[in-house]
Amino acid sequence: MTKYIGKCWYCEYVIEGSDYRTVHVTLRDHILNEHGEEVRKKWMGSEKMKKARRSKTLKWYVGWLLSFKITREED
Repeated sequence: MTKYIGKCWYCEYVIEGSDYRTVHVTLRDHILNEHGEEVRKKWMGSEKMKKARRSKTLKWYVGWLLSFKITREED
């Protein structure tokens, strides 16, 4: 069975589950609710994201970052 693991890069919060979407959304919501100001500063300070800020949201940015942070384990 496949297990997905997501870890918050600001604190020790970890979420595990068999459904990628559930892990992704739960971790994204945690980061936005608990660390919203820190992630907003990172987003606004990123030169790479300058164009994206015109049409994307902070929620999109956190979701995009999480696509690189959630790992997959096979049992």
